Amino acid sequence: MERLDLLIQSVAIEDQPLLSICASALSSLTIDPSSSSVGNEGMSLTHAIQISCMSLVTTVFRRYPRHRIVVLEDLMPLFLKIPTSKKSIRTYAVRVGASLGLGVSSTAVGVAGTSTAGGTGGAGAGGQAFIQVISALLLSIIQSCVTMPHEIKNPQDVIEEGNDGNGDAHHRKSPRLTSGLLECERTCKIFITKLVQRCSKKGGEGGASEFRPVLSNLLEDLLLVQMLPEFPSAEMVLMQICRKLCDDLIANSAVGGTSTKKSASAEATYLTTAMDTIGTICSDVVGKICLARENPLIFPKAVDIDTIDDDGDPMRDSKEVNRCFCGRKTLVDTFMLDCDRCHNWFHGSCVGVAKDKLPDTWVCDECTMQLMVLDQMRKFSSMHGTSFDERTDELVNEDKVHIMRVLLLNFLSHQERLTKSSFSKSSRQFHLAKFVKDVEAIRDRNNNSSANGVLSASTDAVCMHFLDLWNCNDAKMNSSDIVPLSSSRNSQQCEYLSEEGNAKLMLTLNASKSELVSSFPQLLGVIIALMGDENVGSLRKLAVKALSQIVQVDSSLMSKEQIRDAVAKRFNDDAISVREAAVSLVGFYVLQAPELAKSFHAPLLFRLNDNGVSVVSLTL
Repeated sequence: MERLDLLIQSVAIEDQPLLSICASALSSLTIDPSSSSVGNEGMSLTHAIQISCMSLVTTVFRRYPRHRIVVLEDLMPLFLKIPTSKKSIRTYAVRVGASLGLGVSSTAVGVAGTSTAGGTGGAGAGGQAFIQVISALLLSIIQSCVTMPHEIKNPQDVIEEGNDGNGDAHHRKSPRLTSGLLECERTCKIFITKLVQRCSKKGGEGGASEFRPVLSNLLEDLLLVQMLPEFPSAEMVLMQICRKLCDDLIANSAVGGTSTKKSASAEATYLTTAMDTIGTICSDVVGKICLARENPLIFPKAVDIDTIDDDGDPMRDSKEVNRCFCGRKTLVDTFMLDCDRCHNWFHGSCVGVAKDKLPDTWVCDECTMQLMVLDQMRKFSSMHGTSFDERTDELVNEDKVHIMRVLLLNFLSHQERLTKSSFSKSSRQFHLAKFVKDVEAIRDRNNNSSANGVLSASTDAVCMHFLDLWNCNDAKMNSSDIVPLSSSRNSQQCEYLSEEGNAKLMLTLNASKSELVSSFPQLLGVIIALMGDENVGSLRKLAVKALSQIVQVDSSLMSKEQIRDAVAKRFNDDAISVREAAVSLVGFYVLQAPELAKSFHAPLLFRLNDNGVSVVSLTL
């Protein structure tokens, strides 16, 4: 299978044999490794074959766009051949952070079939989890569609002469860049549309009852890997699921002027699945927002970091303390590392460094960020002829985002060096395309004016900086100067953060730049609107339950007047089931935030006389 993959990468193949090879590779994904009679060796060989087949299908998907629809169609029957109730359904290993509960390093076995633990993994820093192989394949083929953004040829993008006061300045109107994610979004939309259509299908073989568990299992995998740097397309799939399901829910309601005749056209079980899915995704988003608030990635103040103190010793210097993020504050009798710059101490298992592989120089996350901040500020200030004070100048939010993106790209470049796989390359390029798209959006919002901050002063320079990195590893894969993002003389020691640092980095980026997080107010608005649907009582009940899922994660949302008013109206709903759901929601809310219980005190007392026995019992 690996040789076939290389063949497809190198030689143009006719359609018929190509599709036959692809179909055979896809069929391997239905093999159950746990059923092998050879034991662990058989499971390992089966998994290796599946990984090779994933790589092959991804290569076909990337090189032959005309066959993408066929491959997506072939995926659908495969989902039904995979058992949905067995643990053996998930055999693709990923690393999940122990302290933050997030994915923080690469998959244990990459698409190329080689170990990709990232060099930073340790038992104390994270644990292993598993997703479906077919879920990993879906994300891989979506990421393989990424293309390099390029300038849009527009007659309006002309050179305009201006005057900066000296009489000889020129200003060029910056050309717009295409989005490198258009094909990824198109592929994602096609797949989700096909899957949701099957989930809403009424009766018959291969109908809704068989595909709804498929959607549930896929959702579980997506939420697990959403914060992994190697699976940036997971957020895109989640966004498309939300869009499609919200459209269907609104189409089956009286919200937005939908006529009564069109309402309730879908099965009630599908509407339940759709609303539960939206509630699950929204509650996960809220959970990550809360987690980011509690575990922020704090940028250190610039300090003198040019001198390494080789004589640092915690036994002689009382200032040297344990700063490990695991919570154990004392210097315990276990292997620990001393940062060669700040001389704080960290447990080797927590930062992913083994005792028998101790580096000559080791720098902690805080000092790594200091190095990266100074390096990038020097680089960008020299490009634009500006100056900065290393001790006093503070970074604005956009500058901090830029630093986090540089650290993330360094980590992904390190992964690409280890795996030498197209999967790692497409993950990095997907991130680059997202970054360029976001910078372009900032330029549009600022009407092509300069942004604040040293690093984000010129959106043009930032875009070009990212585009220069698109293929930077191709010609330098064996070079010691792989990542041209840092010019520090000790850059090999500070390219990327530890697993804990990467987890906080992804969490912070997600909270500030995630499209899913940005769309949460709209998703919450859809749920609140459906709570007031005049025609379908079941939708009102489902919407209240979806809101309950979200409030259970962050009860502070109930302090918002819009939400309180929407819930209070459901206390007088015509349907007993809706009133019961509203009382249940408020009951949990009151327990979580008793100081705000007075907002619902009067309506709760009135429910004691409700004609619904279940409502009265819940109120009591």
